[in-house]
Amino acid sequence: MLTDNHKALIRSTLKERTADSKITAEQRSAIRAICAEVMPVGEPERFLRVFVDALVQAADAERIPYGVERDAMLSQIVSIFVDELHTCADDEKPLDLGLRRETPATAPRLILDSDSSGANI
Repeated sequence: MLTDNHKALIRSTLKERTADSKITAEQRSAIRAICAEVMPVGEPERFLRVFVDALVQAADAERIPYGVERDAMLSQIVSIFVDELHTCADDEKPLDLGLRRETPATAPRLILDSDSSGANI
């Protein structure tokens, strides 16, 4: 599903990044190019898994240490990937990755007993 060129692009998104740094336009463009080249995607969940696996391998290759900062950085890239995948799919058909962008109106609400303005803390 991903070519060696795609994997090189994924690895390039990790170069000189920290958990606090923002995704650059070039990095977003690289992720967008991967999505556009692979479209249409028959199994978007599988493509997401393949992307995440390639991203983890790229992080290992770049010797990014395990921990909270690495998790934050990779999560940010995965979020961008999902956004770009949806953007590329707009011309095709809507993708269902099993992720909800908004809470449905029928979802149950969490109500706490002490969740009132008159509660003593």
